[in-house]
Amino acid sequence: MKTRISIALILFVATALLGVGCKKNKDATPTGTLLNYTNLKSTTFDRIDIIVDGKVAGTITMPYTTKPVCGDASSPIAAAIKLSVGNHKVYALQYKDGKEVAEWPETTEVIKEDKCTLANWVE
Repeated sequence: MKTRISIALILFVATALLGVGCKKNKDATPTGTLLNYTNLKSTTFDRIDIIVDGKVAGTITMPYTTKPVCGDASSPIAAAIKLSVGNHKVYALQYKDGKEVAEWPETTEVIKEDKCTLANWVE
C-alpha cells in the first residue's frame, strides 16, 4: 500500500510541475520582426548597416536574388531584426570600400505583435 501512495504522490507532483512549466509567460515583451533587404547592385556596396533607435541592429552584405519571405532567418541578403511592439526610428547607411557612400533618411516603422514588416533599402 505504501508503494501505491508514493507512486500516486510522485505522479501528482510531476503533473503539477509540468502544468506550471507549460504556462505562457505573461511578462514576456510582445515582439515583431523588421525584415530588411536591398536590390541595389552588388558593385555599389560592401554592406548596409540598419540602424534602429540609434544602434546598428543588422547588416546586409549582398543584394537579394529572390525576395526574402517573412520568417526567413538573417543572412547576407536579409537582416531579420526582432523588435518590441511599437514605433521605432530606422535608417540605413551604405558602405563601399570601407567608406560611407550613402544614407537613407530616418523613418518610423510600426512593429506589430507576431507580425513582419518588410523594409527594402533602394535608391
